[in-house]
Amino acid sequence: MKDNDYSKLLGQLAQFIKSEVIVEIGVSAGDTTLKLCEYNKNAHIWGYDIWDLNGHLDQFTHNHTKKSVESSLKQNGVNNFTLYQVDTIGKRKEFER
Repeated sequence: MKDNDYSKLLGQLAQFIKSEVIVEIGVSAGDTTLKLCEYNKNAHIWGYDIWDLNGHLDQFTHNHTKKSVESSLKQNGVNNFTLYQVDTIGKRKEFER
């Protein structure tokens, strides 16, 4: 996982306001999720991503899967997260209820 200033900043901002619940839309590789978890050990992070082909013409792919991100987060010693794979286009009718 990459260590970047953006992820650290978000983690520290959430820590500063004493967040108990954090929602991340667009987890991808989980870099920011890791920092959110590390800086906010008393919070629970809910992460959502499609982890599949996406874009109007399915032109964007992911190099990560929900399973690989969960595994990587656990290997980094965090467990205060729940990840969901969502498809808001293919299951639009269910999602918009």
